[in-house]
Amino acid sequence: MSVPTPHISAAKGQIAKTVLMPGDPLRSKFIAENYLEKPVLVNDVRGVQGYTGKWRGVPVTVMASGMGIPAIGIYSWELYNFYDVDNIIRIGSAGGLRDDLQLMDIVMGIGACTDSNYAHQFNLNGVFAPTADYVLLSEAVSAAMTNKSLTIGSALEGIRLVIGGIFCTGRDAAGSLTFGFSPVNLGNMLFRAIPLILTGLSVAIAFKTGLFNIGAPGQYLMTADDFSAIMKSAIAIQPLNA
Repeated sequence: MSVPTPHISAAKGQIAKTVLMPGDPLRSKFIAENYLEKPVLVNDVRGVQGYTGKWRGVPVTVMASGMGIPAIGIYSWELYNFYDVDNIIRIGSAGGLRDDLQLMDIVMGIGACTDSNYAHQFNLNGVFAPTADYVLLSEAVSAAMTNKSLTIGSALEGIRLVIGGIFCTGRDAAGSLTFGFSPVNLGNMLFRAIPLILTGLSVAIAFKTGLFNIGAPGQYLMTADDFSAIMKSAIAIQPLNA
């Protein structure tokens, strides 16, 4: 593959060594117009806007990645492999699982966990959680602490610096992280599990009695159908008035 790529229309040399990457193309445009000197539009394939300009005299590109881990995987792979990019810095929305996290906190990530199977295509099966280089993380924290407006774990002055783990999900942020009991989750589990359980029992009982049973797929379908009918009947039953 050569440049331009199927997803990036920029010519060779139009993208800087450091790329800021928000998800939203309009956020990319906003950053370019408000923070970069003389920004130039270098990519607009599928509306994924990319601009190159200068920040304090240093060439910087800001380009959107779209939504989801696969999308940023495509753009980052092409930037690293075909545009000789050295650094991609993801900027954008994030949520917090810790009660003490506040808006504008800076998080130094020790490791990045995910529930996505995106890395499976690279033969990284299972849960792969890349961790930060210790020397790099230590130097980053030390450099940040030279800024007197930053404090670790304290909001006494300026912006806080928090050190911890990061979790990245490919699901909708509004509903992906729900903890505790959920009737919906319980219902989904029962809907999927009960036909499998009853099918397994039917095969096991037949085996124990010495019968040769090869009808498991049909039994699974019948069990699923019967269970659905039972649940519909249970929902239709109205409670008696006291």
